[in-house]
Amino acid sequence: MMKNENTGLVSAWPLFEKKSELAYLDLQQRLIEIEVGSPLEILGAISTLIRTDIQTLDNSFADLADLSDTTRIVYFKQIRPKFVALWLFYRERYHLILNRPLGAKQGIRSFYESELEQLDYFLKRYGFYYSYFRSGMQQTDYLYFLPDNGITTPVPELPLLPEMSRTACDYLFARFLACDLITQYVLAQINDLDKPNLGPSEVVNLTKKKKVQTQFGLSVDQLGMAVRAALDASVIKGKSFQSLCEELAPLIVTASGQSNVSAGSLRSNAYTGEDVDKHVVIRAMEKMIRLIKEY
Repeated sequence: MMKNENTGLVSAWPLFEKKSELAYLDLQQRLIEIEVGSPLEILGAISTLIRTDIQTLDNSFADLADLSDTTRIVYFKQIRPKFVALWLFYRERYHLILNRPLGAKQGIRSFYESELEQLDYFLKRYGFYYSYFRSGMQQTDYLYFLPDNGITTPVPELPLLPEMSRTACDYLFARFLACDLITQYVLAQINDLDKPNLGPSEVVNLTKKKKVQTQFGLSVDQLGMAVRAALDASVIKGKSFQSLCEELAPLIVTASGQSNVSAGSLRSNAYTGEDVDKHVVIRAMEKMIRLIKEY
């Protein structure tokens, strides 16, 4: 994942941030490629991969001596929770796959709607902290995201593994991030239920017309910004943004597995992306630049 390098303190932290983002993008891609085996075997391989990367991440961070509280907060508030969130998401996805009922679509729909209700209940239960998470507040970061400060975690649902938590709220923020991923996954499953059941002849005709979809390691918001930037930079020519989104949307599968991306969401999200989404897109492109230089 990341290699330890002897650098000055001034340059060590920016280098660590960059490497951790590249490692996160690389982890997402490796997780997508794990497809062989039963759901339990896949979950085992995924859990081992994520836990190994988290341990490597923690070791690399520990090697950065004499960091300021500001940089330590960034690590426990923004960087580490993303990795833990992937672990939480894939564990929950496994249980959804395992417990999905058989039979009529309505029963399956009710199952997924119940999951959404549980997610909503969790977010409302920790409404104050969720608002803090969504708004980007920083006033009490020193209490929530610095280790060994004596503050008790506000989450009674402690992580199953001790290495998944290091401060009072880093695990809780990982839970919030995982909730977003799970919600996207569940909504994609519900939308698949709305697709009509086709007869044999219709399936044959649809197969002939069906376009191949490609899974990206980005969300809809992030993909929208990337497509918009490609058009504005004249990497893609001769298209309006609307027509480009209409052509690309049916071909896209997002990082969370959403396969029914609409042209409208792809287009509108390109103008409303948050700073964290911009950061992810930039890091993905930086990784592409680095790889191109190495070709």
